[in-house]
Amino acid sequence: MLKNIYLFFLYKTPEYIFSDNRVFKHACSTPLTILMSNLEADLCETNIKRADRAKTSIEAVTKLTNIIQSVNQKDEFNEKFLVSKAINEVVCLMRGKIDRKYFEPRLLISNDVSLTGNKLYFQEALTCILNNSIESYNNIEQKPLSFVVRKVNNFLRIDEIDYGSGMNLFFQKILLFNGISTKKNGMGLGLRFAKRTVENIFSGKMMINSTVGLGTHVTWIIPLKRPCELAAM
Repeated sequence: MLKNIYLFFLYKTPEYIFSDNRVFKHACSTPLTILMSNLEADLCETNIKRADRAKTSIEAVTKLTNIIQSVNQKDEFNEKFLVSKAINEVVCLMRGKIDRKYFEPRLLISNDVSLTGNKLYFQEALTCILNNSIESYNNIEQKPLSFVVRKVNNFLRIDEIDYGSGMNLFFQKILLFNGISTKKNGMGLGLRFAKRTVENIFSGKMMINSTVGLGTHVTWIIPLKRPCELAAM
């Protein structure tokens, strides 16, 4: 931890782009993990239905394909995409990492609600905070997550709550630095990537409220219309 803090202040951190090696590796880790676990499940008896494994595997392959394609293309930050579709793709992917009994998302928005930005960045940021919550349970088998998406006036609000180990105020602040992680094999990119994506690409806010031993509550508030779009109306 101290070494990571030292390196953060010693070296200037690059902008987050998928072609950056560490960001690319971080983005690929979740779909690769799911593909590996699904293949292992096919070799032994599991409680996961084959159809469910196939569905998450297809989503993992799709995610990997999009990430790989993004490396050779200019990052597109002005694409318009449907929020519910983008989130459902991530939810499908995450069901490969957590039992559906403990993760039942509630999307309280209509199917035509859209955002303008980069869909891949939005999905990766969402994957990051969900992964952090799952990993906060350490070796506990049951990992309940609360995930609610709703429209509040002209804003999209996403609330994601876990009941894991939680963090004190110091760690809530320090983990937003690039390259700093409390995990043994962590890359220290997740929370910072999510925050930069929400605030820099979607002109929104990301807030973290965490208590040691009780869990963590992450909230996204994203305007459905960017300030420049509102000014043009």
